[in-house]
Amino acid sequence: QECLRGDLRSLLEDRIGNFAVQALLQVCPGEQLFAVILEELDPAAARSRLGVVFKILDWPLRRGAAFERALRFFNDAFALKLPSDKQAVVGQLVGSKIGLSILALFPRYSAEQNRHVVDALLDMSAEAFVGLARDQTAARFCEALLTGNVSAKARSRLIRKLLGHCADLACDRAGSFVLEKAFQAAPLDLKQAIAGELAAARKRLEDSMSGRIVLRKCRVEEFERQQADWVESEARSAKRKALLDDILEGAE
Repeated sequence: QECLRGDLRSLLEDRIGNFAVQALLQVCPGEQLFAVILEELDPAAARSRLGVVFKILDWPLRRGAAFERALRFFNDAFALKLPSDKQAVVGQLVGSKIGLSILALFPRYSAEQNRHVVDALLDMSAEAFVGLARDQTAARFCEALLTGNVSAKARSRLIRKLLGHCADLACDRAGSFVLEKAFQAAPLDLKQAIAGELAAARKRLEDSMSGRIVLRKCRVEEFERQQADWVESEARSAKRKALLDDILEGAE
């Protein structure tokens, strides 16, 4: 680690050398060394080395420290000063596999720390979000958004973007995965809306392997047979989950 001091900036700019910087960040043992590494790196140069950006944002999540320092580096790398700047950068990152991996880290930061990035993602059109949900590469990114540190209001806004497309998603390998995560994370009214769409397309879904799995996991047959009982059961499940979350949060 010491032998690289003074050379990190040039390594970052090198097409091959930047992998040494990534490896150093991966094994960096403490916050003090992490700070030294970031001080030597040029944020503007990191913009074209997204693998390094990923390692920088991932380090606090693995070590439980230096969250604000990593976020400052990200903001400096992409010259982010206004919320509208983040919108443009999010649009760029969504277009690549490593960019999606970077964005998937943000829901693991606190809701306050990830707010501007999540807000930029909320401005994505429904068509664009559904397109991501059906993309094998982007499915894990969608999962991170639906299950991470995102406010209930923001999560509901994301899930609403899927309405009107539930049957198509259920018949798609990646889309069905995202739809299941959306159903699990949805409040009761949105669960009902999803189940209603699936019930209306039940015959079509039964001809698809992923569709049959979604029908079972969303208990669509029970929804059709006795909706009142289905609603009551889902409400009880939501209460149990909320209670468990409170217990786990208190234990931390």
